[in-house]
Amino acid sequence: MVKVAIENAESDETPDTKKNQRSSKTAKVTKKSHWFLKLCLLLTTAAAAAPSVLSLSGSLPALIKKVNPKLGDAVSFSSVKMHWWAPVEITRLKVQDLSLSP
Repeated sequence: MVKVAIENAESDETPDTKKNQRSSKTAKVTKKSHWFLKLCLLLTTAAAAAPSVLSLSGSLPALIKKVNPKLGDAVSFSSVKMHWWAPVEITRLKVQDLSLSP
């Protein structure tokens, strides 16, 4: 026994118009920009690269002073190496007690 799908008899559409509608639907799906996925990928990449960029550019002391000015005045260091794949290395770290100064 062979089963055959019967098209809706009430429909005025021909098989050619149905194919055109299907192809236009798939064309709309493939033209979608996926902006949210691209934004998430960009933010993830920026977060992963941030420690390396900060340590290589040498702008970490300026960033510390902008985020917390008191901490920026109390802490000084020669260089910092920060990466996700390696331990943090701070050379010539000096921490001053600012509560003692008048």
